[in-house]
Amino acid sequence: MSNQINVQEETNEAYDAVRNGIGVIDLSTTGRIVVKGEDHVEFLDRLVTKDIIFMEEETTLFTLLLQEDGTVIDIINLFKNEDSLTVITTPHKKEMVLAWLQNQKPSGVEIIDISQTHSQIGFEGPYAWKLAQKFLDFEISSLPFQSFVLNQLFGKEFLLARTGVTAEYGYQLLFEKCLEPIVLETVNSFKEDIKLKKVDWETLETLMLEIRHPYFEFKHLEELNIFEAGLEWFIDFYKDEFYGREVLEQQSEAGVNKRIVGFTTGIESKITVNDEIFIEEQLIGKVIELKESPVLNRRLGIALLEEPFAVSGIGFYVKNKENALYEAHTQSSPYILPKSWSIKIL
Repeated sequence: MSNQINVQEETNEAYDAVRNGIGVIDLSTTGRIVVKGEDHVEFLDRLVTKDIIFMEEETTLFTLLLQEDGTVIDIINLFKNEDSLTVITTPHKKEMVLAWLQNQKPSGVEIIDISQTHSQIGFEGPYAWKLAQKFLDFEISSLPFQSFVLNQLFGKEFLLARTGVTAEYGYQLLFEKCLEPIVLETVNSFKEDIKLKKVDWETLETLMLEIRHPYFEFKHLEELNIFEAGLEWFIDFYKDEFYGREVLEQQSEAGVNKRIVGFTTGIESKITVNDEIFIEEQLIGKVIELKESPVLNRRLGIALLEEPFAVSGIGFYVKNKENALYEAHTQSSPYILPKSWSIKIL
């Protein structure tokens, strides 16, 4: 599907489109799974860290999907329908999530993989709402954040959600593959004088890092627990029961001696992932993520630092493989202020 979107894909132009216009994001590598049947909400509620029992219809919610030992399988986005929940996985995690759901499901619950029958595409940027409006017959300003609406094209139902990952206005379309020609024609025929570009994954990662999307913390959960990664805000401990709760409570009580924190450094800094971080002669951590921000003209990173250094406003040095030292500073998120925050949907 992505090859049919007639918008150019050039890294800086794609970045600029999301921050100043509209970026078109191919979401074909996400998993799309429907959970339905008797007590399907209660079933899924036991597997995730957020309380979804009273989740309202036509709303969305990001949550962690856990194994019994507290291991995070994925960060999933849930779409609450009248008689089902649609699970959207992160890219390339569908098989793992699908297998786990199928292995855990009780009789009466149905798990349906719609990844091959349905397509998904995203629009993000300060003017993304103008493109999303083309798929609605009412004012898009009335669609709240983290909600969705069901509509029809040529007798086929599709879903338009207001959700995203870059802190700009974000929308996602979920629709049957037979509607692809109509959806793509609508995107390609968008004529307003607004930058419209296809966004590659590398650029999307930069955009997400600028606002510290939890995607990056999730990437490192093989070596970190939820609290070291700073993902505890995904957990509703007041829930009576969910997989991994006992393990997470033990981890919370034990505390942490290292944490993830964001940092910035000069564009000229010749550092890479896994380079060591020092304050004076003391080794305090390492670099675990690194990107370049076109708008800030600086390198943005995520570091794993020992306590008590994992706080905003700390200066340190990164030593590269050639033993050269580069100055950097921890910084609170977001690194930038998205343009969408100052633009009103008309």
